Amino acid sequence: MEAIKESVIALAHTPQYRMHKYFARRPYNVFSNLIEYYTKPNDIVYDCFCGGGVTIFESLKNGRKAVGVDLNPLSTMITETQIFTKNLDELKTALDIFLNIVRDKCEKYYSFEKNGLKGKIIWTEWVYTVKCPECGNIIELTELNKISNGIFKCSNKNCSCKSGFERFKSQFVGIRPIKAKIKDELGNIQVVEIDNIDEVLPYKAEIDEMKSKTQYDCLLPLDDMDRQKEDKLKERGITKYSDLFTARNFVLSCIVFDEILKLKNRFEKWIIDYIYLSFSSTLRYVNNMTRVTENWENGNPTSMDKHAFWFPNQFVENNIVCILEKRINAVVNGCEFSKRILSVEKKKCSKFEDLVNSDFMILNQSSDNVPFPDKSVNMVITDPPYGSNVQYAELSIIWNHWLNFYRNTKKDFLSDKEAVVHRRLDTDKKKTVTTYKNMLTKIFGECNRVLKDDGFLVFTFNNKNMNVWLAMLKGVSDSGFE
Repeated sequence: MEAIKESVIALAHTPQYRMHKYFARRPYNVFSNLIEYYTKPNDIVYDCFCGGGVTIFESLKNGRKAVGVDLNPLSTMITETQIFTKNLDELKTALDIFLNIVRDKCEKYYSFEKNGLKGKIIWTEWVYTVKCPECGNIIELTELNKISNGIFKCSNKNCSCKSGFERFKSQFVGIRPIKAKIKDELGNIQVVEIDNIDEVLPYKAEIDEMKSKTQYDCLLPLDDMDRQKEDKLKERGITKYSDLFTARNFVLSCIVFDEILKLKNRFEKWIIDYIYLSFSSTLRYVNNMTRVTENWENGNPTSMDKHAFWFPNQFVENNIVCILEKRINAVVNGCEFSKRILSVEKKKCSKFEDLVNSDFMILNQSSDNVPFPDKSVNMVITDPPYGSNVQYAELSIIWNHWLNFYRNTKKDFLSDKEAVVHRRLDTDKKKTVTTYKNMLTKIFGECNRVLKDDGFLVFTFNNKNMNVWLAMLKGVSDSGFE
């Protein structure tokens, strides 16, 4: 077969891919083109790193059978929920009921009243505060107090650090509200200055009490996380899952999650899965890695737009109810699109031999030992992990924390079998380029075993580090591919 000679211009993601964030999704039309070119209808297409589910959906769309495997439970949850052929009206009714419950439980915590202005908070802007390492003065890490990256000035005129102090050599104190975007009772919207915390957090005592009693918090595995070295979570005062959020948004996330569990006796499991998907997709937008800039995104908050735990010194706390409304709309739009494109029900199976009478299979496990027969798939198409560019498991803690509770599982956030490279980790769990190559060799070895003799391995890859490229290519060649 000749190689593809014409280039394909990448298109923006279609609605089903916008239901929930995943890392570095490949352009759907590029993968669709590859699948159509290298396979025939009813062929079995296998993705050993199924990630955001592009291969699986595009295979089904093109009349192929699809098998996706990924070590990350977030990946397999997203991949499966993108395949929607159920009753859309039932889902919409259930999501409306869920949203009204959340409004009833949570809206009061975003109420606002100051100088005759009454309304609800759309977002609150907070700033981190620290102690000056020289004089102990409390400093707000605002742009006004910033001298250069990581260097801030002390407002105490008698302080000895005239040239400023390093942010990470100071002691973390807390956060203080400085602005809020308010929608008043007439629907008008304005941004107001905040003088004290009671103006934006009138139920602080109640929230603090609920947070102290929650069962949903845990310590983060920071000592084993490569991103801790670069993102300095401990130095920012972040050691527990709840520290990734304001107290209000963590507590309200707990309340919303509890309401999902209560609905399990009211709706079928597939409906609850999409209600949970809606909640999970809010988590990107309601943590403390959100910022607002007048000259970016029309002044609207942007959230988790880096492959890092990047916490702005001035960050935005979004109203969970407002975000949930938007995410439910995104889920409905995604399901509508999926149902229209797939047109007929797609049957899932749990055993490879059952693909004869089914359409797809998704497994949450490592791809280094898959339960498929030799020479059983027609094509392997994938997008391998990008070396050290993305620490998938670490970043997925935001979502997998709740997924463990939802599924009543106790899966570790991190895995020895994840094929990544660590840049800064200095423990015995550090993964080197060699570790990465060896893991890819095992996985591509399995791909070689299950791929038919006339089948193709096709992959895309992105990394500027030549050593990582060589490791990936060596992994492919050492696995037996020519």
